[in-house]
Amino acid sequence: MDRDKELVTTEDGKTRFRFMTFHERLARISIDVFHPSLKTKQGVYTARERPEEETGTFFQENLLKQQEIDHTSYFQNFAFEVIRYVRSLPELLFHKKKVINCLTKHLLIPESTALNSILGLIPFLARDLRQELYPHFEQLIRTLLKLLETVKESKVLEDLFYAISFVFKFLLKNLVDDLIPIYDTYYKGLLSHKRDFVRRFAAESFAFLLRKSLESGQIKNNLLQILKSVGEPEFHLKSLQKMQAEEPTEEMNTKEDQSHVEHSDGEEAPGDQAT
Repeated sequence: MDRDKELVTTEDGKTRFRFMTFHERLARISIDVFHPSLKTKQGVYTARERPEEETGTFFQENLLKQQEIDHTSYFQNFAFEVIRYVRSLPELLFHKKKVINCLTKHLLIPESTALNSILGLIPFLARDLRQELYPHFEQLIRTLLKLLETVKESKVLEDLFYAISFVFKFLLKNLVDDLIPIYDTYYKGLLSHKRDFVRRFAAESFAFLLRKSLESGQIKNNLLQILKSVGEPEFHLKSLQKMQAEEPTEEMNTKEDQSHVEHSDGEEAPGDQAT
């Protein structure tokens, strides 16, 4: 079954496939550092904190497995070029720029038949590098977005969206902190993309980031800046500013809590005193 679909039962008892939302796709990606569970489309699993040796990499382990599956010259050339840099985690961290360069170069080779195999390795690279991937986020995401302009095969698009979802999963905090620059650089174009499924994916992923910014207390400031950037009418901005002004401060909330505590302890609250 496709990763982005699930089997559901309709009200009349029939079964059909339903495409999962961006949030649902992310929810199915495990990033448990003690029990990771990554899966590529080709069925490669990894269930250890580190493969084979303590300093090994998920990327190398699954690269070698994929070499046994994909015998095309496109993938074999990629594997030959990158394998020297990923034999251990310290090597991967030191050569991460070369690995990213190699990966993006081979993803953009015209008519390559190894796109699925290479895209399937990106979740493992994100799992190995984690926050160390963020300095190269722009290079990687621009490459993946370029593929959206040319790729037509549904299976490649599935792996493409899965790779992007995994990058988002591991870089979530960075993306939320830099939400406005991310919006200005990528989402303005994606939300008006000519391909409907790209607009839908962009809307779902950006909504997910917005909700996460709510948890970090940045959502109102982010919304104000976004509304300004798209030229929304002034009254929308004033409405948000009014919401900010009317929001109870932490000091007011503390005083109210203290009042409730005093009242619950048996003391008379203001206005309850006998006349």
